[in-house]
Amino acid sequence: MRYDPAQFTRQEREAYNQVAEAWAANVAGNTALYSRRMLEGLAPRPGESLLDLACGAGHLALDGATRFQCRAIGVDVSEGMLQQARRKGVSVDFLQGDAEHLPFAAETFDLAASGLGLMYFPDTARALAEIRRVLRPGGRAGFVVWTLPPRVPCLTLAMSAMAQITAPLAARGLLRLPGIGDWLLFRAVEDTIPGKGPSPLRFGRPGKLARILHRAGFRKVEVFDDTVVWRYSSFDDFWRSFAKSTPALTVPPREAVGRIRARLERLTLPYRDAFGELAFPMTALLVRARR
Repeated sequence: MRYDPAQFTRQEREAYNQVAEAWAANVAGNTALYSRRMLEGLAPRPGESLLDLACGAGHLALDGATRFQCRAIGVDVSEGMLQQARRKGVSVDFLQGDAEHLPFAAETFDLAASGLGLMYFPDTARALAEIRRVLRPGGRAGFVVWTLPPRVPCLTLAMSAMAQITAPLAARGLLRLPGIGDWLLFRAVEDTIPGKGPSPLRFGRPGKLARILHRAGFRKVEVFDDTVVWRYSSFDDFWRSFAKSTPALTVPPREAVGRIRARLERLTLPYRDAFGELAFPMTALLVRARR
């Protein structure tokens, strides 16, 4: 099922505006760990210019400014997320905009990076062309994207719980079959979420993003796995800290939320220890390339 890119962007902006404060408080600290390691791999030097795309709460740009003394700018479609970033009190410019229409002259930046943002740009080719345009010759680009579904359980369990409750009745039984249900779901949403927009899993297959970057004119593409264990003291903590801070779970009908919660609690059982604490090994791909 096709989707309207402009409508998707509006919906993403509204959804992240709605959860911005909760996301910054509960999720951004985990996702920032991947961005930090990706940025370290780009080896920023003092005085270099850094563009942080889909900057969210601003951790990547702030890291570049404070740890590496870069001149950093963050761009995001969500004003709510930009407000969270600006609260950090560091001299970084945060601007509203999107990666497909960057308001910068050609060859402006030494580095351009995006932590868990590239998957959500509707026109990847256009966004990469814009990134390449604003990079100086020899400039470095870095991206963090999610890998294959079994290795990102926080995300995929939430998607499974939603699908098992809100999918058409005829499909729910199939989606609940061990193994088969997950395979069917992720084949259906690997590239796009039907009727909504790009899938967060769209670059997880080995080699896919590297091929896209080469086609976009980037060179010296390197890809690395990076795993961070996300820990929660209980399912209630997980639900409050992750699930309720995630835009996807602000969308279902209100009457379905309780059933989604119960289904998700059941799906998280394999990740609990004897004390009820949860530990999810979440793996992302750290990607770097040169213009």
